[in-house]
Amino acid sequence: VQIKASRETTIDKNETGLVGYWQMDAGSGGTATDSTSIANHGIINGATWVVEDSPLNFQAPVYDTGVIVGSAFQLRGRINTNDFEVFGEKDTITVNDLNAGIKTVSTSSDAFEAITDFSHEETAQLSAFLFDVTGNSSLGDTSTTNTVIDIIANSPTPVSIYSDNTFSYLAKTGDVVTITMAYDEDVNTPAVAVDGNDADDVSDLGGEQFSSTYTLTGSESEGEIDFSMLVTDYLGNQNTYSGSTDGSTVVYDKTIPTLSPVSIASNNADTTWAKANDSISVTFTSSEEISADFALSFDGIDDEVKITGSGFISGNESRSISVWADGSSGNIVSLGDGAGTSNQRFSILIPSDRRVLIIGQNNDWHTNYYLPQNQMTHLVVTHDGSTVKLYANGVFQDQTSKTYNTDSSMPIMIGTNTDDRDSEYFNGIIDNVIITRDALSIAEVSALYNGSNVALDNLIAKFNFNEGSGSVTYDQSGNGNDGDLTNMDLTSAWFFQGGSGPTATIMSQDASISTINNDQFRADYTTTLTDPEGEVQFGISFADLVGNDGETVISTTNNSRVIFDRTAPADFTVGTVVATGGNVVENVWNSTNTGLDVTVPVESDTTLKNGWI
Repeated sequence: VQIKASRETTIDKNETGLVGYWQMDAGSGGTATDSTSIANHGIINGATWVVEDSPLNFQAPVYDTGVIVGSAFQLRGRINTNDFEVFGEKDTITVNDLNAGIKTVSTSSDAFEAITDFSHEETAQLSAFLFDVTGNSSLGDTSTTNTVIDIIANSPTPVSIYSDNTFSYLAKTGDVVTITMAYDEDVNTPAVAVDGNDADDVSDLGGEQFSSTYTLTGSESEGEIDFSMLVTDYLGNQNTYSGSTDGSTVVYDKTIPTLSPVSIASNNADTTWAKANDSISVTFTSSEEISADFALSFDGIDDEVKITGSGFISGNESRSISVWADGSSGNIVSLGDGAGTSNQRFSILIPSDRRVLIIGQNNDWHTNYYLPQNQMTHLVVTHDGSTVKLYANGVFQDQTSKTYNTDSSMPIMIGTNTDDRDSEYFNGIIDNVIITRDALSIAEVSALYNGSNVALDNLIAKFNFNEGSGSVTYDQSGNGNDGDLTNMDLTSAWFFQGGSGPTATIMSQDASISTINNDQFRADYTTTLTDPEGEVQFGISFADLVGNDGETVISTTNNSRVIFDRTAPADFTVGTVVATGGNVVENVWNSTNTGLDVTVPVESDTTLKNGWI
């Protein structure tokens, strides 16, 4: 066998002393052919022909010369405009290559993917060196075709999640969650998992858009619902993606709400007793939000909410206003002074063309965003001391440079201009007003838009308007900056959006429910002469905001009780009357007497205990 490391001498296969010449280039069969006339062919026993299998094939023309067999190709490549670099092993030219007139140069995927900056969606260019047996080389031209690197299934966008609950960002057991997604390349139907469980179904909507549903069974983890999408593209690439792209979330709540504390009392002098026409009140606090979802409706004529207090935004301090609104025109929220010195106001105004304006009073900003019609829109305005930004529905819209000198001594006004200007009343719906002494981050803005429970710093006031009745809206920030509903028709101002509040019966009669503060409520009932005597019975039915029913509460947590007694004491006759002190004369009162003793019969009536005459 001649070793092909040296090819300076041409072999004619009939040299003196030549026993045999086995080139081992057949590539198949059971015989190693002797190229000399002696024909000492070998029988292959156990050995196999080796053909390297590679995911990358590179073809280049083979030069038809007498010395080309034994030469070698080595690939080189680059990503985008980088310098070329060699990769893979040298691939020796065989007689079969020479006979075929073309050679396939192979290399491993590991070698190809080791090229500098190799990554998904980049472009590779390939070329090759041709080395002769002595080490001389020539450089081939760059391939006429570029290789686009596609090794990952593209991420879906947009991806959204919502539930069929009254509040689409919440879900309880039995609710159906829907996930929608779209892809920018041909993909197979994705495999969708919710909290690690396979989705109920995945529907192909056409145009590489898909929809998947999942019914919550009660075994899933509480909190923000985790979901993922395993997708395979047309090339066979796979990848798994999780979460939405539009910031939407659904929070799963399967915890049954509770009430504590619960107490009962009457307006009688002794609050543990009640007589006919006395008022009996049951007060209770829920472990989570159980009230219905309300907003405030403003008539655009004179309706307003006025918040008086202290510690409001001053000068050029950082600030944010977050609010949901839908309406035709007017001021949504106003801070400061709009009638005095310029630049002492900071308010969100919607003029007739619905363009959102941020009013500084002679220092105004006309944003590039217009409030949509007939839909609630989430607006956030932030100011960090130099830059004002506007967000709508969780998305940044516009910004400009401004400084302010806001008057902190003026009330905060909702639904109108500043307190010293009776104008620009808002005509529409306002909900969930939040005012902070800092510039909210984009993450905080997005979380507020998606209904997440965000722990905000530097809160000044926070209103959810879920009282549903009354002339006061309570500040949820804990700062006590409650708002007074002024000039508002209380029968129509509270705009019901969804959910249901608690209900109560006292002495088997419907009680009226009022909100004391946040999740604290009071049920009231005025007794009548037909109500049953004895310990007052009551029942409270309630559900949390997501719809989980609480267990009906029929007893207090502090052992308080009220006894109803509608029976007057029995008729009686006053007994003896005796003057006391001084000169006591029977049946006579004189100027020397100092007191009077009157005997009164007391029946065996337990309700007379602690009574009086």
